[in-house]
Amino acid sequence: MTEKEKKTLREAILIMERLLDEGQTDLFGGTLSTLRKPNRFTKPTKEEVTTYFVEQGYTAWRGAEMWDYYELTNWCSAKGKPVVNWKNKAQNVWMTPEHRLKKTNGFDL
Repeated sequence: MTEKEKKTLREAILIMERLLDEGQTDLFGGTLSTLRKPNRFTKPTKEEVTTYFVEQGYTAWRGAEMWDYYELTNWCSAKGKPVVNWKNKAQNVWMTPEHRLKKTNGFDL
């Protein structure tokens, strides 16, 4: 995508957001608000997080550590942005190889 195309796209997005904020309707008579995805983040319980970590082959302790961290930050990232999908955040940030359960003689350690 060229810089000119990126600029045009950004401008179109800004116009759409302004129209949404003003409650404008689209060309077909429907409201533009139907185009915006609702941001409905539901905070998981500590049990949900630890269970997910164990199911993925990680320690429950690591899941509890993640949950405690995001509870302290009100479910915001280190950059201050709200967490939208906690499972993605777990996979991309918290599930590192050194925290994976190791198998020895068929038993998890």
